[in-house]
Amino acid sequence: MIRCCVINKKINISVKIIGNANNPCLLTLDVDVQVTYDKPFYYPGDWVTATVRVNGKPHGRARQIMVFLESVEETVVRVREGHHDFDGDYHSSTRTYRDSRVYNQVFQEVPLSGMVDSTVTLRYQLPPFPSAVLDIPQHIHVFHGIRFKQDIRLGSDDIRFFPLNMVPFTPADLNAVLPNEIRDQVGRFWIGNVNLFSGDLVSWMFETAPDLKYRGLRVELEWSLHVMAKGRRENTKNKMVIARFKTPPNPFPPLQMPQLPISTVKGYNFSISAALKLVVDRAFASDFNYIIPVNLFEPPRNLAGGIAPAPVPMAVGTHIDDVVAEAKFCENCGNKLEVGDRFCRSCGFDVVAAK
Repeated sequence: MIRCCVINKKINISVKIIGNANNPCLLTLDVDVQVTYDKPFYYPGDWVTATVRVNGKPHGRARQIMVFLESVEETVVRVREGHHDFDGDYHSSTRTYRDSRVYNQVFQEVPLSGMVDSTVTLRYQLPPFPSAVLDIPQHIHVFHGIRFKQDIRLGSDDIRFFPLNMVPFTPADLNAVLPNEIRDQVGRFWIGNVNLFSGDLVSWMFETAPDLKYRGLRVELEWSLHVMAKGRRENTKNKMVIARFKTPPNPFPPLQMPQLPISTVKGYNFSISAALKLVVDRAFASDFNYIIPVNLFEPPRNLAGGIAPAPVPMAVGTHIDDVVAEAKFCENCGNKLEVGDRFCRSCGFDVVAAK
């Protein structure tokens, strides 16, 4: 199988692998594929028009040439399962479950001939919920765009992918009201923005009781994957350190968001949630952790149609209005939600989109 994954708007591909009678699985491919999209990037729910030019000589054993414009999802869950045998001995093994969904798909066949020279135009609508082209090995694969397939008898098919650029947010995501602070009896963690784009500068502050002794602060970015396949669930968590401080800064310098590795998106069988976490490192005692749920957007902020306000260093004692919130429960499973949760921590349901 030959795969090609590109992001640019237009590409030419020409592959030639010469086979012989002793190795019939080797292919002779001499087909150029050019893909042009009608926009440089798309938002959830947008209509997409793709023009595909197929030119060249098909493989000698080609049975069919198909062009798909599609949005598809694949999820993988690995769970450890066990059982007791007749002797009472326990045996366990890891099983892999897979599930796939088609959000939307249109396709057209290209007529076969000695020399192919065809232009195919396909149009479809992207899913309305926040999504993106994703490839998280052994967990999630989401694709939006053109898939070219040359079906070859007694050989590996020629399959090529041409993803479109999908911006993973909707206006509802940008307007969602999430609490931007968390506090307890010994401290308060506040951030200036809960919708975070790659490259953003974000104001923040930490206030603590005078008698609290600690030896440093650490700000982390956490993201969680909630994946389901064939009724099995798997949750994983990853993190990166944004900033470290050996002594408490005052004022607190803005946080620089790196190139974010992922966006808070969802599908039929998965969701991705994120949070900013402040770790108060205490000597010879348990650390204090303050967690604020956030929305992550991997593209830069200018794709959102605006620029974030210039952050200012925040000093201890700055007046910030309190955030008032009431207890809520997940509409899907009934699990109690923490203040600011976008996704249910039990089932992964998007509680913000359901409002």
